[in-house]
Amino acid sequence: MCLSVGSAAAWKDLQHVGSKVHLYLPKKHTKKPAQNSKRSLMINLHGCAQAGEVLKLHGNWENAANEFNTVVAIPEVPGGGVYAGCWDYYGLNHRRSNRHNKFILSLVESIKSLYNINPHKVYISGLSSGGGLAHVLGCLAPEVFAGVGLNAAPAVGSSARQISRASLDVEEIKKNCLKLAANKRQHLQGQIASLIFGDNDYIVDPEYGRRIGKALSELYRSDSEKSFDVGKYPGTNSLGSGLLYSRNNKFVVSVIENTGLGHNWPAGQGGSSPVFVNKNSLNYPYYLLKFFATNNRRP
Repeated sequence: MCLSVGSAAAWKDLQHVGSKVHLYLPKKHTKKPAQNSKRSLMINLHGCAQAGEVLKLHGNWENAANEFNTVVAIPEVPGGGVYAGCWDYYGLNHRRSNRHNKFILSLVESIKSLYNINPHKVYISGLSSGGGLAHVLGCLAPEVFAGVGLNAAPAVGSSARQISRASLDVEEIKKNCLKLAANKRQHLQGQIASLIFGDNDYIVDPEYGRRIGKALSELYRSDSEKSFDVGKYPGTNSLGSGLLYSRNNKFVVSVIENTGLGHNWPAGQGGSSPVFVNKNSLNYPYYLLKFFATNNRRP
């Protein structure tokens, strides 16, 4: 991977193992920042039949990345992906060294070493199949990812035929996640998660978002839950409902159902919306980075 260091906020198109990666360096970026100002890293994965370029141009990451001093990496799925350009999240035959898992984990290590990333502030998010893979990697490598952001994501262990109707229950999702975590499952106790989906999604059943949220809250040993007002958060349409799970009075899981959102990345900045992006929505990049920055449970 060839990464160059710059001093101004900018997107750079780079190569990693033969695939293009769109990398955003925040305005606070310097070559060697002080230890207490190390940047966080967000890996953001596009959905099926969508290019990472779309999230680079329309995902609305820049302002949030600048405010929370976060490097954002949006890779294109290697080799054109599976099925309709999807990330390979399907089933449970996942190891760190196979499928798209190896690509993402090696990308994380490359960026961490070159951009002085705080290893306790590495996050992953994605839409649809990208959310599915983010879910898989959050379970497979919980010591790597301090937070996972799941947007219209199918559940870990599900198949391509199980997206339109939630076929896995909460206990199955927990079991599948623990199976992938194996001897790293204790690190789930230090992870947090944010989920968002729309009530107008006819591709991935919104029920998956509710069940995954509940499953992760139990894996993270939540001891309470409460609803919250989504309308107070930024975006051109922040209507909807929210649920927060807590452990020892600290938030560990956030679940948002954004009214009117379909099977889309909720960019929330207004304007015309390209394929699988809805700009008339909650500003999810801002919400996500703030939630992670505020509630990170790692040292």
